Amino acid sequence: MFRQRRAANSHRETIRKCHSTRISSSRVRTRTAAQVEALTETFTNIITEQGGQVTKKEYWGLRSLAYRIKKNRKGHYTLLNIDAPPAAGDGDGAQHAH
Repeated sequence: MFRQRRAANSHRETIRKCHSTRISSSRVRTRTAAQVEALTETFTNIITEQGGQVTKKEYWGLRSLAYRIKKNRKGHYTLLNIDAPPAAGDGDGAQHAH
């Protein structure tokens, strides 16, 4: 669920253009679209802090998964288009939003 394109800008710095589909757990049945938006904002802030930019956000709603993942049958889907330098994708993943 992660596609990546590379493009060079006028400064000859490579910028990654990525599409990321985030699936937030619906395990807590009271999770609302507003809570999912807050998680999306947290993820957006992490990208921005590392020199990237989220160019598009789409909330696709609560959907059924094709198969169970950790006992979940449904999840909140969000699509993000991300432009980021290669360094923004490096790291140990300690800052991931859950």
